[in-house]
Amino acid sequence: MKKILPILCVLSLFAAAELPNNGDYVIGADDVLHFTFFTNRANDFIEPVRFDGKIVVPYLGEVQAAGLTLGEFNRQLVASLEKYLSSPDIAVSIETYNSCKVHVLGEVKKPGVIPYRGKASLVEIFALAGGFDTGAVKSSVLIIRKSEGGSGIIIRVDLEKLLSKGLAQLDVPIARGDIIFVPRSFIADFNAYINSIMPAVDLYLRVLYPSRILIGSTSG
Repeated sequence: MKKILPILCVLSLFAAAELPNNGDYVIGADDVLHFTFFTNRANDFIEPVRFDGKIVVPYLGEVQAAGLTLGEFNRQLVASLEKYLSSPDIAVSIETYNSCKVHVLGEVKKPGVIPYRGKASLVEIFALAGGFDTGAVKSSVLIIRKSEGGSGIIIRVDLEKLLSKGLAQLDVPIARGDIIFVPRSFIADFNAYINSIMPAVDLYLRVLYPSRILIGSTSG
């Protein structure tokens, strides 16, 4: 049986969507990295981060990239290459931001995978999804988020109240891999509703990522 943590509303100060300082960007799977050699640009190459978070680097083989900031990855890379090269003149940048994605399901104009860059809020994601369908109940928007332990955390947001009162400063920050669900009717029995939609959500993710399980569960 899934343990679910309902939260009626998340109040969080959040700036407008923006890219973080480049060195502070946390690398994720599917991002594409650009390796630059300043003294010999002919050696430059571009390499994607694999699903397991690793990337292949000359001399070093497989190295972990996902989960590190770009600055951390650069420092570790230079330190590791110093064992093989004298004063390695290499720098890594982001060629393509592919890891920042959320899944928007339910009563929106354009459901599916929504990519974003850097940071984004719930309201901004709905703008990218084309807005709401006429049957959407904005007072019971759900954010399904994977916790560090692997179980799904459910955040319930009264977006209608947030929008009607103009509380932009209380907009909700989203995280990579979030599943955002907009229902057609008000959710009264929260736990029963979650248990009813989770099989469909699970199936949706397995179709997109058949080799990975993105949402786990705990028993108890």
